[in-house]
Amino acid sequence: MLRYIIAGGSGLIGQALLTTLAQNHHQTQASVLVLTRTPRAVSHLAAAFPSLNLQIVSYEDLFTATGPRCTPDDIIINLAGENIGAQRLTSARLRQLLDSRLNIINTLMRWCEHRAQSPRLFIQASAMAAFEDSDIEKSDEGLIVPPHKAPGVYLTSLHDLAVSLEATALAFPGPTLCVRLPLVLSPVAPLVQKLAALPRLKVLDGCNYLPLASATDCARALLFAACQELSGIIAINAPHYVNLRTLLLSLGKQHIPAIPTLSVGLKLGSKLDGRMGLFLENKKIKSARLLQAGFVFLHPQALSVLPH
Repeated sequence: MLRYIIAGGSGLIGQALLTTLAQNHHQTQASVLVLTRTPRAVSHLAAAFPSLNLQIVSYEDLFTATGPRCTPDDIIINLAGENIGAQRLTSARLRQLLDSRLNIINTLMRWCEHRAQSPRLFIQASAMAAFEDSDIEKSDEGLIVPPHKAPGVYLTSLHDLAVSLEATALAFPGPTLCVRLPLVLSPVAPLVQKLAALPRLKVLDGCNYLPLASATDCARALLFAACQELSGIIAINAPHYVNLRTLLLSLGKQHIPAIPTLSVGLKLGSKLDGRMGLFLENKKIKSARLLQAGFVFLHPQALSVLPH
């Protein structure tokens, strides 16, 4: 029987993934195992999704005599890793972000080797990726920025991390899929909640396009890719492209007039805190492989999921 093994199931996309699995459980009949460092901290997931009959296992228990064994019917989805937006992006922080992801990948690799079995598919999903900006109308999974062309130290570093992460993931034993995640929108997304508490900003020159998708569509895309057994690299981005100005006007306190500003403030701020650089990307990323395989976005206009 098909089994989904989810690392990082308590995060925004992880919970959207569990919600989608629960809604379609009568069709898939798949079992679900959630991997975590602290089983007690995520024990609430079992009560939240009773139809899934969740099994919650620590990484340490993977290697015990009574621990779960990897099978050819397993689809491993790795969402684990420290939050990119949680702290200021220094060189040390960038290293932590990479290590937090590599450590989990290596643990899962060792588990498969320990059990002498590869899964049906290993999916590594992360927002750490960089696409080429030379032609924003044609950005898809085939375009990444060579390190020497990346615009600025911040993006060069983030790109190098993404390359290292994807190279490690693609070396996983058996079929592997790397998923490049966008900025994820949901009423409960930390980014949305933080910006909703602030006055709205009208970035007068904010014409740059950002990759966006709803948490639900990210979860649906992961499961679709798993069912199609896609491998290699895919990107997720809602078909209706959104620029920075439109995004920020859609967030913030709606009853307060928007404050005019210029993106130069973000550019200067990104020198001190690389997180602001996430809002300076300019890419109309197309989810080419997903769309070609027949995936349909539930929220083609990702902003539609935001509270109004």
